[in-house]
Amino acid sequence: MWATRKESVWIAVCLCTFVGVIEMHAMWADPAPRSQSNGGLKDWPCGAGLTDVFEDVPTTTLSPGVQTVLFTETIAHTGSPYRIAFTYESDTRYDSYVLFDHIPHNEVGATPKVHAVNVTIPNVACTAEARCALQLIQVMTDKFTEPCPPSELPNSCGQIGFAYFSCANVIIDGDIPPSSLDPFYASYLGGGPSPYRPGEVGE
Repeated sequence: MWATRKESVWIAVCLCTFVGVIEMHAMWADPAPRSQSNGGLKDWPCGAGLTDVFEDVPTTTLSPGVQTVLFTETIAHTGSPYRIAFTYESDTRYDSYVLFDHIPHNEVGATPKVHAVNVTIPNVACTAEARCALQLIQVMTDKFTEPCPPSELPNSCGQIGFAYFSCANVIIDGDIPPSSLDPFYASYLGGGPSPYRPGEVGE
């Protein structure tokens, strides 16, 4: 299954009703997730049984540069942030290519709702053979008090159910091979405009 999408403009977030959604915490909407099932979303890095699954699942075509990505939240956890990361060849490189970390939780609006946030897609030539994917993580910071370093994400920050994982396979029509990409890290904590529209985030 293949899907295409258009390049979008600067940071924007919308909250919309998602019709017919199943019960989960957070899952990719666009790009399309490897599975629409909510079972096993607590398993690093992509959900139970979905590690390194690059065939016979949806794949979304992206272009390099700023793109809007959408993810669905059906169960709200106050203050729980998100992370979006990139990998190629396998599901082992997400920590090296973080597109956007510490995306703040939007406390406004009833679930289910769809969050839209812009990230910068790297200028890489990701064919189907390159096995590229985007990972979404939601960390349940309302469930624990100690900081959760990136090294603890595979352990769900200390207990199964403290983090949820969703992955989406992508093709990127860029220029350089993914293996030439230097590691990078972008975070909302580093400054810059809020990923949410004014008035949508409670004070």
